[in-house]
Amino acid sequence: MIGPWRIWTATHHLRDAVTPPLPQALTPAFLLGRAPELRATATAMLSRAVSEWGWAAAIFFTLCLVSLATRTSRRLAAFYLISFGAIAVSLLWLYGTTPVSLSLLIPSSMSRTVNVFMVLAAFASAHLMSTLRPARRRDRS
Repeated sequence: MIGPWRIWTATHHLRDAVTPPLPQALTPAFLLGRAPELRATATAMLSRAVSEWGWAAAIFFTLCLVSLATRTSRRLAAFYLISFGAIAVSLLWLYGTTPVSLSLLIPSSMSRTVNVFMVLAAFASAHLMSTLRPARRRDRS
């Protein structure tokens, strides 16, 4: 199944090695050196999320706060918040450590990138909302 992909990458002289090497890309010193890229990516992610998903983000965070404050579905809200944060931080790290120019990468792909964690937030909001609504009483007639 991967044969066509391998043939295409070989004919285009592409390699599949991670650049920079993963151990280097995870070091704090490397990440501190990439602070401007990380800041530019975070700014682009946040502005895109607010401009395209503003209401969905507000609803998601509000529902999470209500769930945590009322102790209704606290674990579920924590799970969604941690998942949201992990995905956002992972994507931030990917953009911040890539050797590809961010001036090309951000305008061409940030919309799709933000959709990854904001679609999760929309589904999480629906799930949290369903757990927060009061249960209907059953008639015993």
